Amino acid sequence: MITLLVASCFLSSAFAQVLLPEPVFAVVILPGIAYEPELSECITYDENGTESRITYDSCVSFCCGGAILLKNSSYKCCGSEAHGDPYVPSDDICCEWWTGYGKSYPKSEMTGSYGCCGIERINWSGGHQGCCYGHGGLPSVFTPSKEKCCDTKGIPFSTPHRWQSQCCGDTATFNPQLQSCPCKNGQVISAPSSKTACCETPEGAQTAYDVDTQFCCLGEVGTIGVDFCCGDSRLGTTGEQVCCDDVLVPVDPPNKNVTACCDGVGYDPSINICCKGNVVPIEEGANKCCGVIPYNPLKSICCGESLWSTETEGTECCGAEAFFPNTGSFCCQHVVYTTSAQAPGDACCVSGDVVQFYFKDGDQICCNGVLSDRTLGEDCCGVSPYSKKSQICCDGVIGSKLKGNTCCHDQPYFPSYQNKNRTICCEKGPYGPFKTPSCCGGVGFDIEGGTLCCGGKVYGRFSWPSCCVDVGYDAKTHICCGSTVYGKPHESSALSCCGTEAYDRTTQLCCEGYNATLPAGTPPSRGACCGVDAYNIDSQLCCGGVIRNKSDDVNDKCCGHQVYDNSTQICCSEDGEEPVLFDRQFGEESKCCGIEQYNDTAEFCCDGYLRPKEFVDSACCAGVVYDRKKNICCRFYLQKIGPNVPFDFASCCGGKCYYRDKQTCCRDNIYMDNAKTNVTCSDF
Repeated sequence: MITLLVASCFLSSAFAQVLLPEPVFAVVILPGIAYEPELSECITYDENGTESRITYDSCVSFCCGGAILLKNSSYKCCGSEAHGDPYVPSDDICCEWWTGYGKSYPKSEMTGSYGCCGIERINWSGGHQGCCYGHGGLPSVFTPSKEKCCDTKGIPFSTPHRWQSQCCGDTATFNPQLQSCPCKNGQVISAPSSKTACCETPEGAQTAYDVDTQFCCLGEVGTIGVDFCCGDSRLGTTGEQVCCDDVLVPVDPPNKNVTACCDGVGYDPSINICCKGNVVPIEEGANKCCGVIPYNPLKSICCGESLWSTETEGTECCGAEAFFPNTGSFCCQHVVYTTSAQAPGDACCVSGDVVQFYFKDGDQICCNGVLSDRTLGEDCCGVSPYSKKSQICCDGVIGSKLKGNTCCHDQPYFPSYQNKNRTICCEKGPYGPFKTPSCCGGVGFDIEGGTLCCGGKVYGRFSWPSCCVDVGYDAKTHICCGSTVYGKPHESSALSCCGTEAYDRTTQLCCEGYNATLPAGTPPSRGACCGVDAYNIDSQLCCGGVIRNKSDDVNDKCCGHQVYDNSTQICCSEDGEEPVLFDRQFGEESKCCGIEQYNDTAEFCCDGYLRPKEFVDSACCAGVVYDRKKNICCRFYLQKIGPNVPFDFASCCGGKCYYRDKQTCCRDNIYMDNAKTNVTCSDF
């Protein structure tokens, strides 16, 4: 057996008289015993956020800010269970905030101009104090003449004139003319905002920095000229580390000139060069690589990883060979040609296997393998020449600039006009000009022109453009029901939808998804549905789905599908059976027991069976007739009411009776004097 002792919760002396006895109570837990729902936990948190839990009986006590108090005491809770403050409403004022925090103050301290600022006491008189609201927590009292309100907190001004100070988060203020707060978190830098920025890590940590002297590297702030950023790695220090393929490699011994990497090894790029993974000294200006060989670009040229003398062999490459241009030689298809009868020109125009020679400054131009007359234009559009002064090339098609200065696929257009209307480029070409252009199924239209896009098609013009599934219509003159558009008679607003059809609310009702016409002369307010038909509730009845006419507005009632006079007849029914109509044999004393009629003054119906009426206040308990003034039935168990208990004060608490004047019921348990009890109403 395990015994659980629940510790007491100690309060100040002001609450000593309402504490439960110590210990509060003991709960013995045995295998198979049911959970007791009246037990709750009172949770509180200390200054460090540590959670404490105390078990208490919620039927007689309540939890407020970690304190347990009796419900029948004069105390209430100002705030929530976790963050509240117990108080006596007749003596104290409660200041609470929507987040559950609360604090009470004696009424003597809350007179005159004193009030609440969140959970704090504030003096509103003279404007000496103010309430600082924000987004992050509880409002607080601040002094407007000395402090600025920064997201629930009053922060001292940082400038001679308070209007100059601005908030930097909720922990500092700054002078925006001389300082900045780039991270908005209390970090102030003595530089204007144009000279500062915020450096943030992937985890969200922020650091403010001066962009003139510092830089940001993946959330770390480095010093310009001292540190460097190594790709997606981290911050490195010049002279101590070098970045090799986004990895920091140590420089040993340290050397500020070692700033480059060659196959994982750091080197000084001012005196060495890396050629295919080999560090080679720079000699006689050889600061370029041709394969694994360093060379001086002023003396040599590298063509196909072979070195050629720029003085004697060539200054440009043609494939793997060097040549001198503008000397009668030219390069075509990686082969050097000399102008001759076999190569009449200084350039070639190649299309597939066909090679044509021409002079670059002559009367021909090569456009993507096709030679054309240069008089057609100095630039190429696809395979055709054109003039940029008067023409525009759009997707290989030449157009006139008189039609537009911008391309929309293969057509020219003007994006805007002097009247502020605009054109738009859609899949099928340019459209407009429109006030508010948009595309629909590749076609342009004006959103503000009474048109709209439905199902990829443009519809309109309409006064109230709307879509009915994928069809456009004017909602001013038509209505959409399901997927069908119906016309409104004379633009009537009384037309509504009933399922997929329209109906007129002035003459019809919607009954189970069908239009039902009201009887002639029946206003809609006096109409109702009987199945799929409409009827007049003043002159008709709906009896079992059948409409019947009334002959007596007061006494006519329904009995199944029939209409009967309730003053002379009685309708008796039983579950699953058709109701039966009887003439009233006993007048107003006629009652029903199932489908039988009986005299209420002589008999009593108990669970569907007639019994002699033995008592004035007869009642039924599991088929047994009993005197309600002397007994009570709780969960089919008949119990006696004590002689000192007025019968109307005896009630059920689960399966037992209790005396409401002296006892309480909570979760099927009887309580008396703030404790559970086995005493029932029979014992008084």
